Amino acid sequence: MRSNHRKATIAVAAAVAAGSVALAAPVTAKGLFDAKNAHKVDGYHAKQLSKVQYFAAQQTFDNFDTCSYTTLMTRKFGAPTKGKIILAAQVNAARDTNDPDEGKLTVRVLVDGQPATAPGSTNLENDGTLDFAATTIGGAKVTKGKRTLELQAQECGAGMAFITSQSLTVSFSPNGGVATPPSSRVAPGAKNS
Repeated sequence: MRSNHRKATIAVAAAVAAGSVALAAPVTAKGLFDAKNAHKVDGYHAKQLSKVQYFAAQQTFDNFDTCSYTTLMTRKFGAPTKGKIILAAQVNAARDTNDPDEGKLTVRVLVDGQPATAPGSTNLENDGTLDFAATTIGGAKVTKGKRTLELQAQECGAGMAFITSQSLTVSFSPNGGVATPPSSRVAPGAKNS
């Protein structure tokens, strides 16, 4: 009787062990798959989740009196995958002392030739002091690869601008949303409301 009981116990133990292995196999396989893909978030590698780049130039533009957008700085930005970029730019300037009239400096950023920021303006009123900054912010949807960024300015006041420096910050993410920027095609002398 003992022998039969022992054989039954061994058979039950073998069945339990086989069942455990059979039930655990998918979980173990899923665990191995997860471990293999642990470096990804929502299918993106870590280096594709975020990228921030800062560009700056100290190029001087004296007697800047162009009432059409002129490129002050051009840079390339590599998007690691399709996604969105947020842009923030600044142009530092003063009223040019070669003209007694006030100036009005307006800036924007283009991504691959298309306006991506709303126009940002500043009045240049003081006599040659470097205390004015025209800023703009915006965003664009991008595809993977190199994007061309252009920081542009125009001066449509009665005076002229003395531009001293330019800066541009770009932040990339594959997620999120960006709105279409307001038109940057405001006629010279018109108010952007």
